Amino acid sequence: MTDLEQQPQTTTESATESTITTIATDAENVIKKGVDDLEKAYSFIQHGVDLLGPDAKSELLTLAIKFL
Repeated sequence: MTDLEQQPQTTTESATESTITTIATDAENVIKKGVDDLEKAYSFIQHGVDLLGPDAKSELLTLAIKFL
């Protein structure tokens, strides 16, 4: 195999690594946003329960899920 025949494989591997890195970064950002949203929803529910009482918990949970 000549150097020219090996070059596309190296380029392909490099492109694959770049794609994997991009996908991993995107996934990490989605997860971070999801955790942030979950923390906000939990805080919303907890604050609502403090203000409205425990009977409102299921309604607050339904409302939080609707906006997630």
